[in-house]
Amino acid sequence: MKVGYARCSTVRQDTAVQVGLLTKAGVHRDHIYIDHGVSGRQAKRPGLENAINASREGDEFCVIKLDRLSRSAGDLHETVDRLAARGVALSIDGKVYDPTDPMGKMFIGMLGLMAEFSVISTHRNSSLHELEVAA
Repeated sequence: MKVGYARCSTVRQDTAVQVGLLTKAGVHRDHIYIDHGVSGRQAKRPGLENAINASREGDEFCVIKLDRLSRSAGDLHETVDRLAARGVALSIDGKVYDPTDPMGKMFIGMLGLMAEFSVISTHRNSSLHELEVAA
């Protein structure tokens, strides 16, 4: 079975595109779990918890982009380890990565670092912009 997870950070954003891509990838709409208005850096994400709890050995856990799953490398590793412990594969944009394989583990780790850097960079740039506007 494929289990999907979609997340958007603010209430103004919409998960419709993510849900559409997940269904196109073969995830049944009843198996898509959503966190709406929840940051990827937030520890409590009920939709993510429900998606992980719904996943069983042999399932495929699907996200359209890794940053929908997590925005910090540490949190990503914890989530991927939880999926691996359940025997659940991780599918990112239709490509399955095995976190127990050295290459899969390295690739997921690198993607996690890039997602975290993106958050830091975005925050830094928005802070600089706010300072320029204030000046």
